[in-house]
Amino acid sequence: MQEEKPLPWTVEPLFVGRQPVFNAKKRLQGYELFYRSDEESAGAVFSNPEDATLSVIQASYVSPFLNMKGEKFIMVNFSYEAIVHNAPYALPPQNTIVKITGHTPGGHELEQALAELKKDGYRIAVDGKPGEISRWRDLADIFILDAGVAGEGLQEIDTSDVAVMAKRIEDVETFQKLQEKNISYFQGYFFKRPETLKGANLSTHQIMRLKIFQVLQQEEPDLDELASLLEKEVSLTYRLLRYVNSASFGMLTPIKTIRRALTYVGFKNLRTFLQLCLLRDVTPQSKPSELPFAAALRGRFLELMVFPTKDEWPQPDALFMLGLLSLLDAVFDMPMENVVQDLPIDEDIKKALCREESFYLPWLDLAIAFEKGDWENVDALVSQLGLHPRKVAMSYSWAMGWARDFFEYSL
Repeated sequence: MQEEKPLPWTVEPLFVGRQPVFNAKKRLQGYELFYRSDEESAGAVFSNPEDATLSVIQASYVSPFLNMKGEKFIMVNFSYEAIVHNAPYALPPQNTIVKITGHTPGGHELEQALAELKKDGYRIAVDGKPGEISRWRDLADIFILDAGVAGEGLQEIDTSDVAVMAKRIEDVETFQKLQEKNISYFQGYFFKRPETLKGANLSTHQIMRLKIFQVLQQEEPDLDELASLLEKEVSLTYRLLRYVNSASFGMLTPIKTIRRALTYVGFKNLRTFLQLCLLRDVTPQSKPSELPFAAALRGRFLELMVFPTKDEWPQPDALFMLGLLSLLDAVFDMPMENVVQDLPIDEDIKKALCREESFYLPWLDLAIAFEKGDWENVDALVSQLGLHPRKVAMSYSWAMGWARDFFEYSL
């Protein structure tokens, strides 16, 4: 088997606007997503509505770290062409609202496509003036009206089994007035202006590697699923088999399959190797090559500091994970909150990575302070965590040697 040549990956940014939608009690219900061409744009500027819709889908769903799923809905405006070409099916039916404008051309093809979407679990929202949206009465689940006409508009249309959303609410007086009406959803600058989120347009290979990375974070991963994913990646398969057949494992009979490697060598022994391979692989070439090395060094440093461990200290593998993931925001050029939201890792580790108070945050702060040579903070954190200064210094030295050897000989 020949090793697959690395691809010249880059990360092209994706942008999506997001504005929250609330109920009458100001509780968040979901988000409407908008096309954005760049980080600074405040509106949707595009020449092809279908392309804009597909861009929003890609940014909100395909990109692994902007996957908006859960109890809150996402609402996306779809053009006629996007609907008849089945574009909404790229989003999850259980929490997706397909939005169309009231003046969208009708016709059998569109109406049939919308009926199929409803049957498959999607909700349909129609945005426009009362006279425009009433013709969609049999297909709509939500009517969207401008706040300025919402009160009167309710008298012009039948809303007996259709929810109503009021948009463009810009002051408290308008909101309070509409609270008294039969309105389910509210949106506008009074609550929050749209924000622009930045995502990453990842290649298929990078997305596959991130899926493998996510499986590796599970406490009890499905080894069959892991083996199946690994077998699709020639480069990883080659490196993994070369690793398990190296002299360090002392195999008498060569291991030739991924499944045998996972069962014979053991998952824990392979997890670190695979994590480091994947971290290097998903790091774009436009990023400094030191990022994966620095993350591995940080993780190993934290791990070694707690050998042998004490009851009041975190587990070594948790600290390794903390250090390894701590530079992913720099790798993907996006907020850490978006990076970790779909990773199945401990919530306290997520909080530390996002710089929130948690059990793990002082440990991460210690690693960062040591790297910067901020010895005043290092001394304070070493004392706070009950560590020995000499052990901390030696751990860093050992971690540096381990990281150099690993990246030089194993990858």
